[in-house]
Amino acid sequence: MVANTVFAQQTAEISGSFEGAKENSKICIWSDRDPSKMDSCRTTGNKFKFTIKPEKGWAVYFVGCPSLSRDYSLPLFLKGGSKIHVTVSKELNKFTISGDSNAEEQNRYYKGADSIYRAFAQVGDKASEHTTNYGVQWVKDHHNSPFSAAIIRLYLSSGSIEAEDKVAKACYSFLSQQAKKDNYECELLESQFSWLDDKYEVVGQPGFVKDFVIRDTLGHEIRFNDFKGSWLLMDFWASWCGPCRENVPELREVYEKYKGKGLKVLSISVDTDPEKWKKAIQSLGMEWLHGSDLKGQLSGVAHSYRINAIPRYFLFAPDGKVVIWRKTDNLGAIADKLKEAL
Repeated sequence: MVANTVFAQQTAEISGSFEGAKENSKICIWSDRDPSKMDSCRTTGNKFKFTIKPEKGWAVYFVGCPSLSRDYSLPLFLKGGSKIHVTVSKELNKFTISGDSNAEEQNRYYKGADSIYRAFAQVGDKASEHTTNYGVQWVKDHHNSPFSAAIIRLYLSSGSIEAEDKVAKACYSFLSQQAKKDNYECELLESQFSWLDDKYEVVGQPGFVKDFVIRDTLGHEIRFNDFKGSWLLMDFWASWCGPCRENVPELREVYEKYKGKGLKVLSISVDTDPEKWKKAIQSLGMEWLHGSDLKGQLSGVAHSYRINAIPRYFLFAPDGKVVIWRKTDNLGAIADKLKEAL
């Protein structure tokens, strides 16, 4: 059975089988660009097929069979034009990937990683450490391959923004521009690195396009350029974010103190549910301007601004230049700057 998902660009084909699946089992596929956009199809026997239209460039998609396990998902690295076939064992502990050259490369990597893990696990050695070393060497040896970026993000990165991710950053430095081109995994890695390293921070860099189009709670367009001539405090938040909600009284205090002196506040939600977003605004008494593209944190305007944690605040001067942007998860520095400027 074929499921068609309309994203954009050239189609990709993902087919295969879950050997433990029964007739008419549900198979799900989703991208790490936006996990909320999940598509599904039903098996014929234990076989499935998706024809999707990915967004531009390389990205990781996940395929799973909820009736077998809600915790298991197989990562597949692909773009428009990819042709991938997978076979997943009944026990969900083995799989093969075949198809185009990118699919074959993924299969070689996973086969090697599995072989090393099993060999060292049998003798009680540190299997995970050896598997990590295998991944590092793979990236070195395949520095021109876009798939190496996925290996770094999925298997070599700590995913933390609290401490420098030394292994992932070192491996990322091996990658060529060819590997990084149109590669969403690279964008995610750089977003993570930017929290502690100015080299990867995009908002303060020359040439960064700050403009965006989002909509307020009534559906009216909001653009960054609408705020030229005013000080702008931009607040990225979400209805489900505890620290964001805790910061609302302080944000309200800043708004009330400086709104008559030329400050505009724009809270941009990374919610995907419009009703939860609007309800939170009302219940929290957030009486300033709000907007969202309802695309979540991993795509849309939040991704463009490399929002890897919330709350996150930016302060822009009337000429549109960013004044405060680094590691701003509290309002103290922004309040001090506004006191000085206004």
